[in-house]
Amino acid sequence: MRRANTIIVIRSVIAALLVAIAVANFASGRIVFGVLFAALAVMNVVMTIYIGRRRARFSRRFRGFADRADR
Repeated sequence: MRRANTIIVIRSVIAALLVAIAVANFASGRIVFGVLFAALAVMNVVMTIYIGRRRARFSRRFRGFADRADR
């Protein structure tokens, strides 16, 4: 797996863990921490989407450098 794909996968896993922590905090009645972890999860998802789009735009500009043929 290439480095850019690995970063996206790791950030997605972190976002999923933050969502699970937020749900657990909401369920236990700790609303403030639930909101905090939910905000962190949303921020992480937005950054993951941004990284993916930027990588796609970069690979369109520089053919052969960041596309699937690069190994």
